[in-house]
Amino acid sequence: MLFFQLGLKVLTNRLKPYQLRGYIGNKFKEEILLHHHIDKNKFLYKYPLVQYKSIGDNYYIIGLNEGAYVLKNLWDKIDIVRVYNREIEIIEKSLNYKDIEIGESNEIYEYKFLTRWLPLNQENYEKFKLLLYNERREKLEKILINNIISFCKAADYTIKDRLNCSVNLRSTYAHLKGIKMVAFKGHFKINFLLPDYIGLGKSISRGFGTIMKIK
Repeated sequence: MLFFQLGLKVLTNRLKPYQLRGYIGNKFKEEILLHHHIDKNKFLYKYPLVQYKSIGDNYYIIGLNEGAYVLKNLWDKIDIVRVYNREIEIIEKSLNYKDIEIGESNEIYEYKFLTRWLPLNQENYEKFKLLLYNERREKLEKILINNIISFCKAADYTIKDRLNCSVNLRSTYAHLKGIKMVAFKGHFKINFLLPDYIGLGKSISRGFGTIMKIK
């Protein structure tokens, strides 16, 4: 799988991933993978191959496969970020472009969520609350496996073996478009090799569900 990571250091820590996405998407409207807007009322509903992240004091835009090609061709044209008529200077860039391996493994890998994971919507959260502790854990493990399957479909990768997942999570909250949502932080283990910094779950394009392998 082709992987491109553009790291940005800017003169503020108040920039949100969705604001970065909005600016980049408007600047390069012809590249649908950057924003998923086909037209005013039509959207591209698929796992995003370009994702925007805020991790610590740094911001990242990552591209996978076709998304990696798009970013590779545009990264040198991104020199400022404009939010609400305010220009934010980019003082440093870092690039990481490589072919990476993904897939099932005999080894068990452990990952942590760098940003909050959103596995549930309002409807299935109401059902989730009625489950016992072990049932909740099993439900989250199944959802996480489905999230990884969605990633694999976008990556044109076919899973051939059974995925075995275990989670160690704690619940928290996140605000998404003004709505308070249940979210989770913590770790999970699975017999599958995943790239660092990809997102899993809902609202990936807004920076949620970003993972990193624990070395």
